[in-house]
Amino acid sequence: MNLYICSTFYHVLITVLKSIHTNKENAIAITGYIPEYDSLIAKLRKSDLFGDVIFLEQFSPQNDYEKEKWGKINVKKIEDKYSKLFYEYNEIYLFMDDICYARYLKTKHIYYNIIEDGFDCFKKTKMANSRFLYMVQDRKIGLNKKIYYLFHPYDYYNIDYYLKCKYVKTLEVNENIDLIINGKDKRVIEEKREQLFRLLDDDCKNVVIDIFLNDERIFKSDRIALVLTYCFYTDGKIDSEEKQVELYKRVCDYYRNKGLIPVIKPHPRDSVDYSCLNCQLLSKNFPAELIEYLDENKIIKYFSIYSSAIHRFDKIKVDYFETIDECEKYLEKNNY
Repeated sequence: MNLYICSTFYHVLITVLKSIHTNKENAIAITGYIPEYDSLIAKLRKSDLFGDVIFLEQFSPQNDYEKEKWGKINVKKIEDKYSKLFYEYNEIYLFMDDICYARYLKTKHIYYNIIEDGFDCFKKTKMANSRFLYMVQDRKIGLNKKIYYLFHPYDYYNIDYYLKCKYVKTLEVNENIDLIINGKDKRVIEEKREQLFRLLDDDCKNVVIDIFLNDERIFKSDRIALVLTYCFYTDGKIDSEEKQVELYKRVCDYYRNKGLIPVIKPHPRDSVDYSCLNCQLLSKNFPAELIEYLDENKIIKYFSIYSSAIHRFDKIKVDYFETIDECEKYLEKNNY
């Protein structure tokens, strides 16, 4: 039996799809990074897709001493609670190589596999995440190191990530073209994400929908412009929540003027309150990739700045911008 460790709803979605297609008995571990994990775990168990559904605690430092020594203490806490768990499975799969459980596997010299965290997230883009680049490039670069430690102040210099780590057996990507990692490394394997979705029959689609969706199956309006937000304020790319709300207000006004009804689907890590925009708000706790299984005929346009989920939708319907500047220039050109 293989173990998949998931820290986002997207990770869970990909693991569910893989389990449906392989017909193998896998185990899935839900970490405390996922909000409302209790209900998700209950739905996963009810689905009977997995031989085991496990919860892995997200540990946090309790005092100043633990903050200072957090990397080593975290490993010790995992060792005390889950020491035997990771030896019970044939293969271990992770989506993120900087979570505490990845650190634990490295420290204990346990080999594991990595699956791409999002659609084409290893591709070179205009808005590449500096924190992520630090982990795959030369860590002697001062700027990347400084930015990385804003996110990981308790890390240690001797930790290697992704293909730099000798305990990584394979690294799965959607497409092995124009990557920021070494695509020629023999450990890099390609598996098209679209295949996982395309091969689903109606019964399997319903299984997936039941795991992730509650009352989001019905849109309240016709002729919808679906606005997928991104967590710019959370990631420090916009300096206030008000500016982020104003950005998406301009987007919603633009589509209203086009005769469409904006519906907002917040990014899972987006903490900004959009209730003042008077739009239908979909739950942020389900993968946007599933939106096509809703009443898709009502969606006229999809809008996104820097969202990997947008690539699942009909390109003719998509308004996509790689950066905030690109979007703002477009809105200004159209007097918004």
